[in-house]
Amino acid sequence: MRNRHWQLPAVAAVIGLFCGGVALAQSAAPSPPGTQDRPRLVRGGIYAAEDLAQTSFSQNDKPADGKAADNNGTGEKETPVPKPKRQSPFKEEGERAPLPDEAYESTRETPPKPLAEKGEGAGICGAAASCGAASPCSCHDCCKQRCLGIEFGSWLDQGITFNVRGSQDRFNGPLTFNDRENEYQMNQLYLFAERKTDTSAQNWDIGGRVDFLYGTDARFTQAFGLDDRWNSTRFYGAALPQLYMDAAWNDLLVRMGRFYTIIGYEGVMAPGNFFYSHSYTHQYGEPFTNTGVLFQYKLGDTLKLSAGLERGWDKWQDNNRQGEFLGGATWTSCDERTSLAFAMTTGAWDDTGVLNRTMYSLVFTRRITDSFKYVLQHDLGIDNDAGIRAPDSTARRDGQWYSINQYFLYQINCCWSMGLRFEWFRDQDGTRVGGLGDPHGWELGPPLGHGTPVNQIGWAGNFYELTAGVNWRPRENILLRPECRWDWYGGPVDGLGHLPYSTGTRSDQFTFAVDLIVKY
Repeated sequence: MRNRHWQLPAVAAVIGLFCGGVALAQSAAPSPPGTQDRPRLVRGGIYAAEDLAQTSFSQNDKPADGKAADNNGTGEKETPVPKPKRQSPFKEEGERAPLPDEAYESTRETPPKPLAEKGEGAGICGAAASCGAASPCSCHDCCKQRCLGIEFGSWLDQGITFNVRGSQDRFNGPLTFNDRENEYQMNQLYLFAERKTDTSAQNWDIGGRVDFLYGTDARFTQAFGLDDRWNSTRFYGAALPQLYMDAAWNDLLVRMGRFYTIIGYEGVMAPGNFFYSHSYTHQYGEPFTNTGVLFQYKLGDTLKLSAGLERGWDKWQDNNRQGEFLGGATWTSCDERTSLAFAMTTGAWDDTGVLNRTMYSLVFTRRITDSFKYVLQHDLGIDNDAGIRAPDSTARRDGQWYSINQYFLYQINCCWSMGLRFEWFRDQDGTRVGGLGDPHGWELGPPLGHGTPVNQIGWAGNFYELTAGVNWRPRENILLRPECRWDWYGGPVDGLGHLPYSTGTRSDQFTFAVDLIVKY
């Protein structure tokens, strides 16, 4: 890197890979009578025994001595004291510290209220977190400032990635975000200001949000026509990944502007992801941001619908003046331990407005135990006429891609958690996996252009990655994420005779990476 910063010390860690068969727990029982008026549980919260106790009783219930009780000797029978028919299926315990990927209500939105505001066990800002059962970790509102309903927040994410194979161009092959080899990266200096809508006191409300990102991640999150020319150096730049206004009316929310996409599982904001590196599915199969209008409506407590129009993938200025559809639905079980999210986008993607792109994402999430979470994601997309021309023909092939991505996340205690990610990504026609190009990124593979079909055959094959990592949270505002990752490719060389890794010479690579997130 031309502008060197201070070197982040290497952190050596031995991470044991784990992957066992996972059986889903029994479906949660429906809410018992008498609980309709209770407030909703926060996502990831723990049921107390009194919340799940069965309140319907047998007609034969009677006192322990077997006799009907007398009401103060009057001869009238006293109503038997009800006894729960079944106790809570979950153990009774205090609040659980969220997994890193649950640090946000979704990976696209702002953090939920800290545990310090939910009850006892509030910690002191900056105090070391305790891992003992007697003193559970808690969160304090020290990393966010509030003024007139506006919430301010920031964090710094910096890391380094070591590549065992090595390469001449010092890029980690098709990896994005942590793309530089054996080189310090300040990925995100992130600032945001947000006013959330709240219709509990009145039927309507107005809110909005603006985000600013400076660092090496800005290259991948810039939008065409807005901040795509803000790179101040070769690898560092600035971006406005979110700039929108919200208008809420009861259960309806209308979002206007630029916002993080509702598609997929991983997100751009570092604290919302478990791993430092990103999956191929997120890097090459989905948009990062959308610009347009999105309507979101809650149907009860378990179903949320979304629909709207946007200008295209990562675009502020539309290249063809034709809107694309963006929508989906998210279902969450009554006990909030299972969710299923479907999202899709479709519309003309090329400069002429003739060729259609359609893709969808399906994300299944299941909290199997209080500490173990499983995520399964499937994506599929088709770009009409995006591929290289077929032999002896003037017609182009459609560009297709699809993937299966799995996460196994385990919370050891409030300070430690570990995770495993296994992914298969299929670039059917060699149109998706490629670099930003000179001077700001990796040059191999088809260029990641917006609006023109590729004229170079990429890697029409299968990309696999296996990532294992741990998260260590010594304090409430500090998160350390070491990981090891193995990538390999199965398929032919590209049109120039290159393989994806080690400057086109190898079909696999092994990396060790670590980053540090500090919230302010």
